[in-house]
Amino acid sequence: MKLVGVHRRLEWVLLVIFLLGAVISYAGHGSNATGVPVGLDVSSSAESTAIYCTGLSSGQFGWPGEIQIANTSGATRHITILVTTVSGTVEQQTQVLSAHALLLFSPTNGPSLLPTWSAQITVDGSGVVAQEIESAQPAVSSPCVNAPSANWYATGFSTLSHNTAYLSLYNPTGTPAVVNIQAWTSAGLVATAPFEGVVIAPQSMQVFNLGSQIIDASAVVLRVQALRGLVVATGTQITGTVAPTYSLIAGTTALVTSALVPQVATRDGAVAQLVVGNPLTVTAHVTIAVELGKYSIAPFVIDVAAGSVYVLNVVPDSRVPASDYATLDIRSSQPASLSLVSGSPSAAWIRSLDTPTKTLVLVDGLGHGYDGSAVLSNATASPAQVHFRVVSPHGVQHGEFVVAPHALRRVPVAPVDGMIVLSSSIPLSVTATSRTTTVPVGSIQFGAVPAS
Repeated sequence: MKLVGVHRRLEWVLLVIFLLGAVISYAGHGSNATGVPVGLDVSSSAESTAIYCTGLSSGQFGWPGEIQIANTSGATRHITILVTTVSGTVEQQTQVLSAHALLLFSPTNGPSLLPTWSAQITVDGSGVVAQEIESAQPAVSSPCVNAPSANWYATGFSTLSHNTAYLSLYNPTGTPAVVNIQAWTSAGLVATAPFEGVVIAPQSMQVFNLGSQIIDASAVVLRVQALRGLVVATGTQITGTVAPTYSLIAGTTALVTSALVPQVATRDGAVAQLVVGNPLTVTAHVTIAVELGKYSIAPFVIDVAAGSVYVLNVVPDSRVPASDYATLDIRSSQPASLSLVSGSPSAAWIRSLDTPTKTLVLVDGLGHGYDGSAVLSNATASPAQVHFRVVSPHGVQHGEFVVAPHALRRVPVAPVDGMIVLSSSIPLSVTATSRTTTVPVGSIQFGAVPAS
């Protein structure tokens, strides 16, 4: 898998499991549910680390934003949380997080933090990760990150009627950041002068309504480029007005040339669209192979013009039987920004297809329970040696297994009151699905977790 830029991530999928099972050619059985994983970054070696979250809702849409913090280490951690809005820093809290504990944080004056808020979490040691959760119906999540960046890409936004798309940018540093926000649609580059040369003051944030400059676009790919300084970015997509669906778009700091995506539902009215954003100056030739049990399915082949975005309807499609879960094997001739929109015709969620990582943490943070299993994807030509550590009130259990080259390995679900930490010899990605078609699944990524 070729990457453009530096992107070290670790997946925390909101799921607790025992890691057993065999390599499989496709994932899942039973109710053909859909899920929307997302991702996060955390420092891998610092003894004092910081975590950043942005784009959290104040509750103006009827649900508040919260931050879930997990301590994967065997030691107590002390954390300080600074809450920032477009008006500046408004709140500071300190918390003690015991070993292997989870904490759900929300500001004391959350409903007044219009329109959204950000947070900086300072920790006196490593092994702590965090994600933001929007308590919509259903709840959705997005990773927090361990460092601001100079580049950020995301695709899947829509500014059509009854759609609202926001971009939140947070500058947690002590110096001003100057950024350009570039946008492309199927028609090419969009002129967004008010989004260029934007100055974001130290320890502050700004929120951009994409529809104010990008009019009636069914699909948008964004690039946030910091010309000076660094920022943290998160996208928000709200679809519908009566019973809106809410997506947090994590985006990535790198473009990718391949992805292996399991757990794509094909029956029970499922919908799946692959959105390919090409912000480069060369056409991207993209092949999407669909693996679905015993079926032989002709691959999708698309050309995504330079500086444009393409939406491919994978499910339903006449070549894809309504059967079990499918796996998408995506290959692009040029680095691209990828997202998967999945769900049903009445409610779908956007998942940024992230770059894989060597360390993963699994915990059922939202308490939904999951259908079938989580699936680890190895898109490389080398086998992955994986060590896992199950941490629960009953103690710590260790084990190992292998994920074969360019293959999947099922991770069976087991109800455990705790979390699982995985370390892989090569980068992997993980996907999980919920027990219904209406509950998206969140995930988090971060750096190496210290042994405990």
